[in-house]
Amino acid sequence: SIPEEEGENGHPVYIARTYRDAPDVDGLLFLPYVQRDHESGDMIKVLITAAKGYDLIGKEVEA
Repeated sequence: SIPEEEGENGHPVYIARTYRDAPDVDGLLFLPYVQRDHESGDMIKVLITAAKGYDLIGKEVEA
């Protein structure tokens, strides 16, 4: 499954990366509100809503 951490209000925050990012090298993509369960390797459409340094914060949008 996709790694997750506990975010604000106890909601899970999924940790992902963009299709161009390499693991352990590039920044992370944090998804605080994911609408459905996803498996590791799933491609989902995301709208980037903020950036913190090298990391991005986004939300899932309909495909």
